[in-house]
Amino acid sequence: MHALFFLVDKLLKPNGIILFDDLNWTYAKSPSLKNTDAVKNMTQEEKNTPHIKKLIELIVLPHPNCHNSSKHDAWFKVSKKVDSHKEARSPFILEEHFPEKSLFEDIKIF
Repeated sequence: MHALFFLVDKLLKPNGIILFDDLNWTYAKSPSLKNTDAVKNMTQEEKNTPHIKKLIELIVLPHPNCHNSSKHDAWFKVSKKVDSHKEARSPFILEEHFPEKSLFEDIKIF
């Protein structure tokens, strides 16, 4: 999960917003996962830790690119800072990096 946050940070434009949902979700409370073998084999701490909330506390909030954060019930919003000392980057153009039409079309639907 934390690796995904770092990838999102690289792709997010300045002033872009990331929303995190289900802050209090745990494996122990998940109706579809709590009785699976994988969850039964976890430690109590791993089952009962709200992982999204931990990610925010340990990775997102201390991250130097994040600011203007706010918590709203079960979700959390954070913005990416605008760094005036960095040069403006040219936009990422999918067609230049993924010339195959089928791959481009697959990515475009997300």
